[in-house]
Parts: sequence; C-alpha cells; structure tokens
Amino acid sequence: MKRTVQGSLLLLANLTTLIAQPGTPLPARSEYAAKFVCGVSNIPTQGAPLEPAVKRGNYATTVNIHNPNARDVVLEKRISLGAPERYQSTPPITLIPPTKRVSDTLPSDYTMYVDCAEIVNLLKHNGTVFSGTFIEGYVLIESFYAASIGTATDAEVDVVTVTTTAQLAVSSTGNGGDNGVNSHEVTPVAVRKLPAGTWPN
Repeated sequence: MKRTVQGSLLLLANLTTLIAQPGTPLPARSEYAAKFVCGVSNIPTQGAPLEPAVKRGNYATTVNIHNPNARDVVLEKRISLGAPERYQSTPPITLIPPTKRVSDTLPSDYTMYVDCAEIVNLLKHNGTVFSGTFIEGYVLIESFYAASIGTATDAEVDVVTVTTTAQLAVSSTGNGGDNGVNSHEVTPVAVRKLPAGTWPN
C-alpha cells in the first residue's frame, strides 16, 4: 500500500510539472532555419569600415518547401527577426521574440512557399512591432507526420531559399523604383533534429 501511495504521489508530481510548463508539446521533428532579407535598404555607407546591414538595394526572399514523403506532413512556421548586437551598448540590446507557431499541412509531393508578404503577415498577426523598410531574420520551419504522433513522427522536407536583389534607381527615395534584378541566390537549407518535448509557443 505504501509503495502504491508513493507511486501515486510521484505521478501527481510529474503531472503537475507538465501542467506548469508553459509552451507547446511537440513530437520529435525536423527543423529548418531559412535566412531571409526583405525590403528596401537605403542607408548609405557611413565611411569605411562602418557599413549598413546590407548594401543599398531592394531585397526579396522566397522560402520553398516540398514534401517528398508518401504522407501528409505538418509544418509549424515561425518568424524570428534579427536585432543588431552592439558591444557595450547603452541601454543593452532589445531582442525581438519570435512569433508564435502557425500550422499548415502539406500533402505528399506538394510544394508551398513563404515570401516577404507572408513573413510580414505573420509578424503583424503576432503583434510584432518593427519599423523601417527593411527586415531580416529567419523563417523557422518544423516538420513532422500528421498522423503519427506518439510513434515515428519525424519527417524531413526539402527547403530551399531564393533571394533576389535589385539595384535602386538613382532617383529612388527608398520606397520603390529599382532597375530590375541584378543578382539572385538559391540556397538549400540544412536540417537539424529536435527531440519531443514542451517548447515555447
């Protein structure tokens, strides 16, 4: 009887710990951190070696996601904006929290993409405040099988980013007007494995 009571108390303590943990319970899954740059950078060089985050221009990134698996895959998407790090800054750097996860289901052999318009939509939906005409950071993508939670859940997908850059026209004020695409880069995004557990929203 004593052993049963101790076991019940231990189970209750474990349940209390799980309930008290904030965040979202997620299965074992694959994660992809896809770099993006979006918008117009019109900040001139402030004298070498000081430089703006990116050179003057108009930037756009599209993150392509393809499901090569025979089953539907759940995609959890978040946006994490970059904040500038400055040594001995006063006050200290203000970090920008990532957005909450948004779920999508991608059928077998289908492809979807996340572009700058969707990145801004996700930021606004989350209430994230940002200023200026240029943002950069990561689209964070987690993938797992829709119908296998509790068994084999991890599912890899294909993630590739396409970033294009356009040179601003000489008369541009920074709000539009460019000379068309002058460079583009296609980058496969590496996968990392995350264990099951409770993670921040």
